[in-house]
Amino acid sequence: MYAPVDNKNYVGIEFIDKYHQIIEKIVNDICEEITVTRDLEKIMIIINELVDEVSSYLQSKQDCHEKHQCQNQSTAIEILRHLSSFKQTMAQFGNTLPAPIVINEIQQRVKSSVFEPDQKCRSCPHIQTSN
Repeated sequence: MYAPVDNKNYVGIEFIDKYHQIIEKIVNDICEEITVTRDLEKIMIIINELVDEVSSYLQSKQDCHEKHQCQNQSTAIEILRHLSSFKQTMAQFGNTLPAPIVINEIQQRVKSSVFEPDQKCRSCPHIQTSN
């Protein structure tokens, strides 16, 4: 497993944890392609899948914030900008960057943009968590 997600990162809110698992799988797929095949075309397709999934997740999270009148910790535009920047870097330099650097970069971007900010939802008084 490459993605920086484990049980301690789950927040106990079903839709968030479900998306975390999906995003984790996609990040792992990207890392596997980077490590094994270095097929840039395939990597770009998986990155697009990641962007689509994160976009869908952010919409669900925004709906939750609006429903419960929660303060949004980070903006969808900011998160998608991080992923877009990674995508551009891969498009330009993906075949020349060392795999460990690329893997670390995608892990850190997803961790800091999605997984870590979601930890604040653990203490949401509006949603019953399973923790």
